[in-house]
Amino acid sequence: SDLRAQFGGIDIYLFDQLLKGRFDNRRRVLDAGCGDGRNLVYFLRAGVSSELSPRLTVSAGAGVRLLDSYEDGALPGDDDIHTTELGGLANLGFTYSMKRGSFSGTADYGLSPNSDGQLETSLGLGLAFVHQINELSSFRINTRLRLADSDNGSTLANKTFSFSPSYTHTLARDWDLSASYQFAWTDDEDGKSTQNSVYLTLSRSYVLLP
Repeated sequence: SDLRAQFGGIDIYLFDQLLKGRFDNRRRVLDAGCGDGRNLVYFLRAGVSSELSPRLTVSAGAGVRLLDSYEDGALPGDDDIHTTELGGLANLGFTYSMKRGSFSGTADYGLSPNSDGQLETSLGLGLAFVHQINELSSFRINTRLRLADSDNGSTLANKTFSFSPSYTHTLARDWDLSASYQFAWTDDEDGKSTQNSVYLTLSRSYVLLP
């Protein structure tokens, strides 16, 4: 849910291009198509940043999202449905660098049309702490709270909270071993639920283009 809140329903090929840094130095992006702009969510959230001090950096972004959809009538003779809705996205974040780590926070707000043409409100708050234990090991804590409109129209009635500590150790030049735990709590129209997960990940990095 956190990834969907940040990136929307992004296509996997575009997500791959973001990871490769292909858009790091691009100032303009044109999205041409007949969809609802699912690939623009991340770009609308990305904005300007400013280094207030050698240790403190703040960032902010804002954008608009226009949905213009057509739907054929359900039965022969029924009128077609034309929906036009305009929404907005905004975010604010900060990063405070320390001698052996960093502390960061984010806040984002969205008022965006869904595929049915209805405006949905969402609010997200996140905190992250990273501590570099030594040259080979690091410890990280992520926590996030997300509020969103429910399917029955209640404003910001759906709540999701997650907390995740993780430890990463570099085994070799391109090999990392990570151990993490994630607690997730959800309260929505279906009721309340909790989830506990433990992950052990062995990863290897590759350089495809020098």
